[in-house]
Amino acid sequence: MDFIQPNKRMINWGAILSGICLIAICFSIALCSLNDSSQTEGQITAMRYQENAVAANELLTQAFERDSNGAIIFPEDYAGAYIDGENLVLLLTNTDSKTVEKYRTWTDEYAPFLVFKKAEYSYNQLRAQLQPIVQHLTLSGYTVTSYSVSETVNAVLIGLSECTDAESIKLEDNLCKIFGVRVVISEQAHTIELTEECTSTEFH
Repeated sequence: MDFIQPNKRMINWGAILSGICLIAICFSIALCSLNDSSQTEGQITAMRYQENAVAANELLTQAFERDSNGAIIFPEDYAGAYIDGENLVLLLTNTDSKTVEKYRTWTDEYAPFLVFKKAEYSYNQLRAQLQPIVQHLTLSGYTVTSYSVSETVNAVLIGLSECTDAESIKLEDNLCKIFGVRVVISEQAHTIELTEECTSTEFH
């Protein structure tokens, strides 16, 4: 007697693998979208967290006088500003009650978000010595790779090519004696060039 065997279905492994790949691709796309969404939400949260400090800084910018070319004239007691969390940190060479009240008045409703710190050098002092220090170093044979005013460290920052730590320390002391401001030297490039059209505020 002949036995008739039932037909066996052929398993289409190619189709299965294609399906698995498609699922993996969809999962990857969904995961990337989720990450992008999380990053965007984090950035928005950070911006909202700092918006009061930014608003305070904008009011200060409007309160500062300007020259005939529209460039900001920084007050002589102003040493810089930077954002720290939700607060605008103001560095001043004079932090007596009268001076503090002046800045609080300028920032109006955002005054509660101001934090005052005492600084040794005004922003104008540091800025005035920036180019002379660069010229002095250049004439002395050094290659200046960058230069700027830093509000956070209240100093002139200078980047030099091929300068050892020991030489940097010696130079910093000598430049401080010559120009009367704090100077920080490093082989690394520092911040951006100064622009008169912007406030000097640093964001962190």
